[in-house]
Amino acid sequence: MQKAFAVIALFIFLINLSCKKNPVEPNDKLNNRNYIWKIDTLKINEGIALPSFMWGTDPDNLWAVGYAFSNKYCIWYYNGVKWNNYQPDKYVDPWGIYGFAKNDIWMGSSDGFIRHYNEIKWSRFFDVKIPGFAAFVTQGISGSAPDDIFAVGYADTIDGHSYKPIIAHYDGTQWRLIDTPLRKESFAQIFYIKDENKYLLKSWIFNSPEQMIYLFDGQKLEKIFTVPAADLCIGSIGENVYITSDSKIYKYNEGTLTFFKAFPDSQFVGRVWGRNENDFFCLNVEGIGHYNGSNLITIFKKANNDWTLNEAIVFEKEVFFIWDESMQHKTVIVHGKLK
Repeated sequence: MQKAFAVIALFIFLINLSCKKNPVEPNDKLNNRNYIWKIDTLKINEGIALPSFMWGTDPDNLWAVGYAFSNKYCIWYYNGVKWNNYQPDKYVDPWGIYGFAKNDIWMGSSDGFIRHYNEIKWSRFFDVKIPGFAAFVTQGISGSAPDDIFAVGYADTIDGHSYKPIIAHYDGTQWRLIDTPLRKESFAQIFYIKDENKYLLKSWIFNSPEQMIYLFDGQKLEKIFTVPAADLCIGSIGENVYITSDSKIYKYNEGTLTFFKAFPDSQFVGRVWGRNENDFFCLNVEGIGHYNGSNLITIFKKANNDWTLNEAIVFEKEVFFIWDESMQHKTVIVHGKLK
């Protein structure tokens, strides 16, 4: 059952308008579209690799992780020149990555272990044990500081007949579980809201199109948004958090979601990553969309309709997008750099 849920969760992340954040203050110079684009194909000698999560301190220190047929290809590192695979000492199925420095990065997985990177190696740091349940499957990680980090996801019951949402917290010394309701639900995303010192969590229910957004203060959960559709996604523009659903963008502020923007008669599909509200990227029908404060265009066209956007990250002058080309069993990373 656990493996089945892991596969289902992976599928939802790949087709879902699924979803780090390097906040940059508004700057008119950044709103241009004069990018040089480069396509890097991850070199895989066997099977497939589907990195679906990305985090980094800067464009010269970037990690992309996710499911791979071989343990050799589940973790990738970009040093500013090329992508190299990192082979862990034990098998890992990565889910979620987040950090605060080159030597302080956390990664979840489907095996219950939370791993830590100290700039030398990835190591198992903590095994999340849940009485009566199988392994904790991480879906997302976020935090306010190195001693205040949350990992979210779900866990199956040992008999495989049910599951429940899971939240684990790291206080700088150890990881501990936060009490969550015993209901069939999985937390799929978590984003930190700096101004309020709270979090937004996305939740989904197996075999149901319904998805929810919760506000989380570190202890209590409050449901603030529900949609009967599978295209709900949390994203960030600068230091603000946004929700995309039904080809519309909503902005979060003090416990409420307000309509921010829609693009009628455009190719806009969903998801957002951006520097400010006049300089953000999104998923368009034909590829990578960009809004410059005036209009939305497809700034980079995908090679074919088999390309699926997994994740993206935006820096001050560079952007990275992970695309899965499943029919060809390959993953490409599109790298844009402002001239």
